[in-house]
Amino acid sequence: MAKNKFADRKVNPVVSQHYDTTPKYTQIVKIPVELLEDNPYQPRLNIDEDSLQELMNSIRKDGLQTPIKVTKLGGVSSPKYTVVFGHRRAEAHRRLELKEIDAFYEPDISKSELRRLALIENVQREDLSIIELAISFDNAINDGTFSSQKQLAEALGFTTTKVSECLSLLKLQEKITKDLEIDRRVKDVTALALLNKLQNKHTQWDLYKRFRDGELDRKGLMQIVNSENIKPIPQCELTLNKSKFQLMFKPSKELSKKGKYLEYERFAKEKLENLQKELQEKERELLK
Repeated sequence: MAKNKFADRKVNPVVSQHYDTTPKYTQIVKIPVELLEDNPYQPRLNIDEDSLQELMNSIRKDGLQTPIKVTKLGGVSSPKYTVVFGHRRAEAHRRLELKEIDAFYEPDISKSELRRLALIENVQREDLSIIELAISFDNAINDGTFSSQKQLAEALGFTTTKVSECLSLLKLQEKITKDLEIDRRVKDVTALALLNKLQNKHTQWDLYKRFRDGELDRKGLMQIVNSENIKPIPQCELTLNKSKFQLMFKPSKELSKKGKYLEYERFAKEKLENLQKELQEKERELLK
């Protein structure tokens, strides 16, 4: 799993002498930039440098238009302020070497609520890449912020299917997930989730690149994945002394094109399993 770019940042613990009161309720206050610390549950893995530079130019020219939001994750006595919303704005202030930043301060935000708010805010602003979204979903469920995929989906206004497909991206080979962290062009979670059907990593990477680069659309990707994923139906083989009985049937490729192959495969597997049970029962009967 990728590490937060700013996870190891060191902040200066010195408090500005003129800022010696701690607000007791939500309000806009000026926070010393040196006292800001990043949200440990921030789902964003990377900050786009070009976008950040534009933000810095805007702040330098016109000032901060929208305050960030902070809390005290370490308790009201802690000198540090944890950023709830506005990591890019906070980072822009750091790089501009500004002393203070306008912020909404809310003292009573729990760790689970901090993760939930950070996730929802980024999703609503569409700030996250799909792999960042997948990692944040996985973390939010594993640490108990949400008890299930369904609860997470309801909180974000997503379908359970989308959450499930998004989480499935973490099963793709690392080469693909690393590329998704950097290249934000691909937004189609449903299409990428199809790649999990492929066992061959070389084929998986090749189709990912073709889809990423616009050579394939979702329909084309689906057709290739389904055709690549066709496996021969298991043979039923029975050896009786020197005699051998074989049942083999090669399914039509039209089944894949019509999206019916998996249904056919389930049917064949069930029939073969039933035949195996019947043979075992007959064997027991004859042994009595």
